[in-house]
Amino acid sequence: LNLCWRPDSTYVAVSTKSDYLQMLDVRKMDVVLGSSMAGTSEVNQMCWDITGEIFVFAEGASPGRLAVTRGVDLTEGPLVSLSAHQGGCISLARDPAGRFLASGGADCLLNLWDLKSLSCVWSYGF
Repeated sequence: LNLCWRPDSTYVAVSTKSDYLQMLDVRKMDVVLGSSMAGTSEVNQMCWDITGEIFVFAEGASPGRLAVTRGVDLTEGPLVSLSAHQGGCISLARDPAGRFLASGGADCLLNLWDLKSLSCVWSYGF
């Protein structure tokens, strides 16, 4: 089970052990209609951009991918799916200013992504 709050604290994104994603509206204490999506592979960590308009989740299949969606509506699937790691994509973290997203993978790389262009701007092996 993975959890991620939207920055305005109105929604919680949840991925289950079956890799099923849902958005919960905490104001209504209910699942948002049209906000469920079956993962195509293992869903690892999730993250919102600073505005709460872009939602990203890490997929653990090989190659590891970043799936990018808009808002809480997951019915259309990802807007973009970025190949992020040779192995599974395991972890995500957004910087406090909201400019970058860091991804960590089973390939022992940390990749830094520009959230506006959705491009990898730096990689570091460890």
